[in-house]
Amino acid sequence: MAYIVVHDFYDLQDHNYSYKAGDDFPRLNHSVSEARIAELSSKRNRMGYPLISDTGASCAECAVEAVKQAVKPVGKTDKEIPVEKVKAARKPARSRKKE
Repeated sequence: MAYIVVHDFYDLQDHNYSYKAGDDFPRLNHSVSEARIAELSSKRNRMGYPLISDTGASCAECAVEAVKQAVKPVGKTDKEIPVEKVKAARKPARSRKKE
């Protein structure tokens, strides 16, 4: 089965071979175990998020975007802060009076 790379990474079990988002995994004439596939397609790897996805999506870009949407950075929110609140929160810079 073919997989697609959704995040750039170096495969430490393949002599640090560099995979870029959108590449096929595994590379041509290279085989990997089912355990390695399971590791790279889950959060249980050194990066902490899925690095590959199966190509069941309609296109490679769709698969990449689907995984990126599923894995959002921790600490970020989708709420927008009104501009008025941002402006009110800003404090003017202190100026020193020269004597």
